[in-house]
Amino acid sequence: SLYFMYETQGGGNLKFEFGRRIERPGHWSLDPIPDLEEADAGFIMQGNPYLNPEDIYKSEISYSNRLAIGFLKTSLYYSRVTDKIDRDKDSYTFDNKTYGVLSWDNVSKSTDRGIDFTFMTKPLPNWDLMFNGNYWNNILDGAEEDQQGN
Repeated sequence: SLYFMYETQGGGNLKFEFGRRIERPGHWSLDPIPDLEEADAGFIMQGNPYLNPEDIYKSEISYSNRLAIGFLKTSLYYSRVTDKIDRDKDSYTFDNKTYGVLSWDNVSKSTDRGIDFTFMTKPLPNWDLMFNGNYWNNILDGAEEDQQGN
């Protein structure tokens, strides 16, 4: 991760962040031996030993400043995930009974972007007010129809 911070003449801060990380799957999502504990209810849990780790890039630019009437912070952020790991359900029929097999899969590429806004003020001695807003958009580019979305 890299962080750059710049203090403006007016007292505010401008911050730029960039990071990359590899998120490895947990052991529970890799275990290929089926868990039949819920098989009577029609569910089988099974890990996927062929999972690839997630490759994550993140970036953010933010501005914050103490104002005469309070504090302001706003951020723009973006991230891209390759080989995103998520739950995947497939159905199989065996001896005329249908089972839902819940597993893990590298379902898609993911792109996130958004903006965050926070303003805090103290209009009266015993009042603290905070306003916060966030817009976030996530686009999944999946291999299967049920793994795509916006």
